[in-house]
Amino acid sequence: TRRGQMTILDVDQRVYTVNWAGKSRPLTIPRRNLAAEMVMHDLPPLADPMAAVLHALEHPIGARPLSEGLRPGMTVALMTGDRMTDWMLGERDGMGLALLDHLNRLGIRDEDVTLFHAGGSHYNPDWRDRFGEALLGRVRAYRHDAWETDNLTFLGVTRRATPIWVNSRVMQADYKIGLGEVCPNSHGGWTGGGKMIIPGVAGMDTIERNHSYLMAPL
Repeated sequence: TRRGQMTILDVDQRVYTVNWAGKSRPLTIPRRNLAAEMVMHDLPPLADPMAAVLHALEHPIGARPLSEGLRPGMTVALMTGDRMTDWMLGERDGMGLALLDHLNRLGIRDEDVTLFHAGGSHYNPDWRDRFGEALLGRVRAYRHDAWETDNLTFLGVTRRATPIWVNSRVMQADYKIGLGEVCPNSHGGWTGGGKMIIPGVAGMDTIERNHSYLMAPL
C-alpha cells in the first residue's frame, strides 16, 4: 500500500513488473498463490544460426538425418509457426532460402516443396508479409485454416477421445518438416515440437478438444 510518500510492501506478496499496452505495470500476486517462478536467462547468440539449423537437420535426436530420409522427387511440407520463425524463415533473416537451397542439394526441387503458415486457429492476416516476396517466389505457400473442413483429413481418435483432423495438403506430402522454437508456454508445458501439428495444422475440433485439457486435473 502507499501512504503519502512512503511505500509499505506486504511481505506476503510478490510484485512483478510486466509490459502491458506499451507501459510497464506492477503485478502483485499473493505468495501463497505462487507454485514456482520461471526465470528466463539470455544465452549467447549463435554465430551462424542457419548453419546450426542445417546441423540439427542432419543430426536430429531420435530420428534419421534429413539426407537419409529424403529422395529426389519426393514432396515436402515445410511448416513453421507464427511467433517468430515465420519471420526468420522469410523477410527478416531469409533462412528459408538457405533451407530450400539445402533441399535442392538433396534432390528436392522448389516446385516439390509447399510452405505452410502453421498458426493453428490464429488468423495472422500479415503472414505473406512475414514470409516475404523472395521466399514466396520460390514455393507454393498456404496459411492453415483450422475451419476449412474440406481440407482436413481424419486420422482417428486418441485414448483421451480427441478427434485428430490434420491439414490434407500436409498429409499428402511425402515428408514433413517443422521449423519452430522451443520455449515455455503460458498455458502450461512448452511451445514447439509436436505442436507444429497440433494445433499448428490441425482442425478446429481437434484444437478445441486438445486445449480443453488445460482445465483437466493433472
